[in-house]
Amino acid sequence: MALIERGGLANAIWFAPLEPQIVALRELYQHREIIKQSIYEVTGVSDIMRGQTMASETATAQQIKGQWGSLRLQRRQRDVQRFARDLLRLAVEVMAERFSPETLTAMTGLQFPTTEQKAMAQSVVSAGAQLPAELQEIMAKPSWEELLQVMRNDLILSYRIDIETDSTIAPDAAAEQQAMAELMTGVSNFVATIGPAVASGYLPVDVAKSLLLMAVRRFKAGPAIEGEIEKIQQPAPQPQQQAPDNTLQIEQMRLEGQMQVKQAELGSAKEIEAIKAAVKQQEIESNERLALLQAQLERERMINDRIQKEQAGYAPV
Repeated sequence: MALIERGGLANAIWFAPLEPQIVALRELYQHREIIKQSIYEVTGVSDIMRGQTMASETATAQQIKGQWGSLRLQRRQRDVQRFARDLLRLAVEVMAERFSPETLTAMTGLQFPTTEQKAMAQSVVSAGAQLPAELQEIMAKPSWEELLQVMRNDLILSYRIDIETDSTIAPDAAAEQQAMAELMTGVSNFVATIGPAVASGYLPVDVAKSLLLMAVRRFKAGPAIEGEIEKIQQPAPQPQQQAPDNTLQIEQMRLEGQMQVKQAELGSAKEIEAIKAAVKQQEIESNERLALLQAQLERERMINDRIQKEQAGYAPV
């Protein structure tokens, strides 16, 4: 009764109003998104780099965002690259100063001879013996002592050895495949176009190598094949082929022609003899048939005469 007198249960319980808080939170969420968009615009982080995109955008638009979205990050990337490069340089310097040739050989797997091995090989060659092809190739390389001398000299090291920083960047598989395809196509077209001129000696091989290296160095994979291109040598001139002596061949053809004529003549004579024999055989067969026919007619005539005589003897007087 008391609840009824007070206006029911709704008037007996009081609820705290939440609508103002909900409106305030909604405004804060919207303001947060606006601040995030401002941060993305200032830092240059595009939606593609954040893993967000719109289904209505074309592939070209997304590719443009991916290419130009990293422009503002390049300075930071260069700092990371320089840091990684300096670490590698310090590691190489420590290895060059502290590691022995045996340790470097075990770590890298590279086959370089030592100074003692090259001296022993030189003494063997001086004695008149010949080294196997594999040993000759190894002995043609610089020794570990020479390599360590370069690696331990700071001045020479700065000129001869450098560490590329492109390896610290995450590769783009599609871009690398396209660049590799362009490189292979360009090299193939270059060889097909310039190769005949180099082979004939019209164009020196050094000029061709310079042109090819100029194009290859513009690709990321270019430094990996520069050494192999440098090894290309001028092809040996092809010996001029002497005109073949056709006298013997002509004489043989003439003899074969004469033999064919004789065979044709012999064949014609044999054919004529065969025809004559066939005609003679036909004459003999015709004479035999004629003689047989005459004998048959003579026998029939004699039979008829005998029959007539017998009939005449029995005739009435």
